[in-house]
Amino acid sequence: MNSNASRYLINLTGFRLAATKEFEETDPAYAARLSATDEYVAHLIYSLSGNTMVENETERYLHYLLVTFVRGHFHVTHFARSGELLEGGVLFRRQMEVLARLHEVRATPDLAALLRKTPNVGRLQTNLNRLYGSYSAIAHGSDTREGDLLGTPFGEDHGDAYPVFPRFTRHAYVLVGHVIFSVLELHFWLLEHADDLGWPIDKEWVEDWWTQNVTELVRLL
Repeated sequence: MNSNASRYLINLTGFRLAATKEFEETDPAYAARLSATDEYVAHLIYSLSGNTMVENETERYLHYLLVTFVRGHFHVTHFARSGELLEGGVLFRRQMEVLARLHEVRATPDLAALLRKTPNVGRLQTNLNRLYGSYSAIAHGSDTREGDLLGTPFGEDHGDAYPVFPRFTRHAYVLVGHVIFSVLELHFWLLEHADDLGWPIDKEWVEDWWTQNVTELVRLL
C-alpha cells in the first residue's frame, strides 16, 4: 500500500519537473546564463579536486568554506529551477555568509577571532550585502509577503491558499540574478587569493569563460 508520504514525494517530483521546464522555456537567456554559471562552479571544484590545499588550520577552514559554497550553489540553483524559492532563499542566505567569511579569513590573521561568530556580510564586495536583510526575512519567516515565493493557486476555487507543491514564478529569475552575483564575488576573490594560497586554478579556462559570458551575465543583473 502506498503511503501518503510516498504519494507526496512522487507528486513533488512531477511538479519540480514541470516548474523546471517552464523556467527554461519562459526565459531561455536566464536559463542559459545559469547553466554557464553552474559550469564555472563545477569546473572550479574539479580543478581543485585531488590537489593538496591544506597545510594549516586556516587553509583547512578556507577549503571547508569553498566546498560548502560549491555544494550549496548546486542546491540553490536546483531550487531556483524547480520553483522552490523559499527553500532556495534560505540556503542562499548562507551562501552570502560563506562568501563574507572567505573575505574575513584572508583579512584577519587570528582565525580564532572569527570562529563561532556570525560572518560580517559587510565584507562582501558586491551589492549582495544589501540583500542580506531580505533573505534573512525569508529564512526567519518573519514577513507574510514572502508567501508569494510559494507560487499562486491553480484557480479561483483555491482562494488565497498557498500551493502545496512548487510552481514556477518569475521570482525564480531574481534568485538566479543573485546567484550569479555570488559566483562573480567568488570569482574575484579567487583571482585575488588563489595564487597566494597555492590553489591550482586554470586561469586560461577561467579567462575564456569570463570573455564568453561576462557581457550576458552582467546584462541580466
